[in-house]
Amino acid sequence: MLFFPIFIETLLLMLSGIVDTLMLSSVPNGAGAVGTANTYIYMFFMLLTVISGGMMAVMTQNIGAKKPGVAYQARQLAILCNGIIGILISIILIFFSEPILIALHTAPSLLGLASTYMRIVAIASFFDALIVIFGAYLRAFKHARQPFVAAIIGNVVNIALNSLFLFAFHWGVAGVAVSTVIGKLITLILVIYFNYHSIKSKDYKERVKRRTILKQVIKIGIPAAIEGISYSVAMSIVMGFINQMDPGGFNVTVKAYVSQITNFSFCAALALGQANSYFVGWRIGAKEYDECYHGTNKVALIGILIGIGVELLFALLGRVVLGAFNTDTLLINGIVWCLFIDIGLEIGRGSNLVYNTALKTSGYALIPSIFSAVINMAVAVTGTYIFGILLGWGVYGAMFALALDECARAIFLYLVWRSRKWQNAKVVVNESQEMIKESV
Repeated sequence: MLFFPIFIETLLLMLSGIVDTLMLSSVPNGAGAVGTANTYIYMFFMLLTVISGGMMAVMTQNIGAKKPGVAYQARQLAILCNGIIGILISIILIFFSEPILIALHTAPSLLGLASTYMRIVAIASFFDALIVIFGAYLRAFKHARQPFVAAIIGNVVNIALNSLFLFAFHWGVAGVAVSTVIGKLITLILVIYFNYHSIKSKDYKERVKRRTILKQVIKIGIPAAIEGISYSVAMSIVMGFINQMDPGGFNVTVKAYVSQITNFSFCAALALGQANSYFVGWRIGAKEYDECYHGTNKVALIGILIGIGVELLFALLGRVVLGAFNTDTLLINGIVWCLFIDIGLEIGRGSNLVYNTALKTSGYALIPSIFSAVINMAVAVTGTYIFGILLGWGVYGAMFALALDECARAIFLYLVWRSRKWQNAKVVVNESQEMIKESV
């Protein structure tokens, strides 16, 4: 009941980038430029997601412990924190998009278009920051359908405006970027409406001191932010290495296409992890630890199987599907070979995302976050340089290194979950803590 709406919603939130890339295939360098820009924009989106993990842990565990009023307080704090972060990200991308792209060795042929797209779409970072929170709050109260509906409507608007701006007005990359921003604004307006229409939050009277919630959020949020920042930096370095591999932009264009295609399997793993994380929070809040442990292991196995199946299907059908959008045989062959390599990546990512979100939702975030960040830098970054540049494997070497990174982190996170140390790290407000009555 949670997985399918979350999967479709997550897929549709990312679909704007996929649609933009495919619809710009007819524009010279358009697909590569937008794919490159979306890679970096997506890293910032992931940072917003991991930072909000602390808020979700507090919300779900207190709902499981029959304290929904505290969950409402957590949402209000999350809106403030993520909103500020979203504004900062928007400012950084608007004013420093070109220096960022230059520092990451973006191919000169892609630089101008990628910078234009990034500056415009940067406005939507603030919208994304709030969509994440309002959507999580709805799902925490088992209203998974509403954010799903909002995502559908927002993406329909995006696709319709894409066609109008691209084929009727001939605005090119800029028009596609504007339609993306409008689509996400529509999504945000709808999830805000559903929050206030579906959940009568002010009817829940439980309240605690705000600093109590803030301490619990920081306990998860700071380690998650460290890991998210480290991941973003690592992926930026990886993309920088890929940009250096050839001046014509072949390797980075292949990687851009692969990133957009693999978003489908990634969304499935991410949705499983998020759906399971709500159950982790509810079960830990209700002290149902065995159900939490065994249920998460089953979900991780399902994630691995789905990842392998979906990516194998894409690899086998890649030439047929891509041939409908592009006639460059060399490019298509490169993408298909990378999709086969990506099957190994999905084996690791399918369980990695499940265990990672489960550990953070339980409150046991510090050690997993630190070690995940270390593995990410050591394996993904170093491996891309060794396999991609020193050995001359190009984008195939980068994909191989990323697959090793996901598998290494997945093994580590499974061992941490198996230790069950997370059972003592819950963030729900204890009965001994001072509960207060407060009108909000």
